[in-house]
Amino acid sequence: MEGETKPNDTSSDEVTPDKVQTDDAPVDGGWVDIIGSGDLKKLVLKEGSGVDSRPRKGEIVTMRTKGQLEDGKIVDAHENFKFSVGEGDALQAWELCVPLMELGEICTLITTPRFAYGEVGRKPDIPPNATITYELELLTVEEAVNLTTLPLEGLCKLADEKRERGNDLFTRYDYSGAINSYTRALQILESDESADEDGFKQLQQSKIKCYNNLAAAQIKVKAYGPALKSCDWVLNHEKDNAKALFRKGKVLAVQGELTEALIVTKKALKLEPSNKTIHQELSRLLAKQTEQKEEQKLLCRKMVGDMANMAETTPPKSKMKNKYAILALLAGLLAVITAVLIQSSE
Repeated sequence: MEGETKPNDTSSDEVTPDKVQTDDAPVDGGWVDIIGSGDLKKLVLKEGSGVDSRPRKGEIVTMRTKGQLEDGKIVDAHENFKFSVGEGDALQAWELCVPLMELGEICTLITTPRFAYGEVGRKPDIPPNATITYELELLTVEEAVNLTTLPLEGLCKLADEKRERGNDLFTRYDYSGAINSYTRALQILESDESADEDGFKQLQQSKIKCYNNLAAAQIKVKAYGPALKSCDWVLNHEKDNAKALFRKGKVLAVQGELTEALIVTKKALKLEPSNKTIHQELSRLLAKQTEQKEEQKLLCRKMVGDMANMAETTPPKSKMKNKYAILALLAGLLAVITAVLIQSSE
């Protein structure tokens, strides 16, 4: 389960392929400034097969890639790296560059941390805030996968790849990117409506993993309503899922439903009694509950004091008129005090 770190979320800086400049005429010695900010620049080393051979969204490309850090260290070296264009499956720098490449083209791509590994980097080989120079070659372009003809095993494998990509983005604090990957994985799993009983169970288990991870990412971006729906989907299909209970408790606490939050968090702890993260969350909720009870007690004392002052300052002729009003207030106050005492005893 995720910790309580609060890193910078750079998802607001996201640039999608539709925002890339369509005019990629070379400037500055042949370099193309892909998004016009200087953060991502491309230089063609070998011409490809023409503009018509450029890959489109959804198509599957195979790339040869090699990156170099400023100290000369080689990273991200792949002879046959495959991904679907425009689905967030690859480094954002590559996603933005590939639609501008021709089949067979070789280019140099220089990216700032913004479109690579950001402030976090990637342990153990890429440090934080790394500028990387890549050599990319577009080897093949294939048609997009037809989900309706893909067998169950293929669908689950493809969805798992999307989910794992989401996990990678989550660990690098790109929560919006993670949400996109988890959502795409669920769309893939929803495309099979003809699975048998065993296949249906396999799909459900894959969906549970995706919805659980999706809820975690939604909580990080404070999308509490959608996060609650994600948790409820899991619990409707697996009522004793500790992760979903834990995350639902966090959402309910934020929404002010402290009693319900405590109930589901205690249930999660009962299922995983050695889980330190759940222990910490339950301790936090109990401390918050104690604080609320103290506030209620102070409010009750204040109400009693105000009523006593009112009784002392009321003129004799008005006391009978206010008698029944005071009795009604006292009855209500007694009910509140009783409720607080019962809660305290619990």
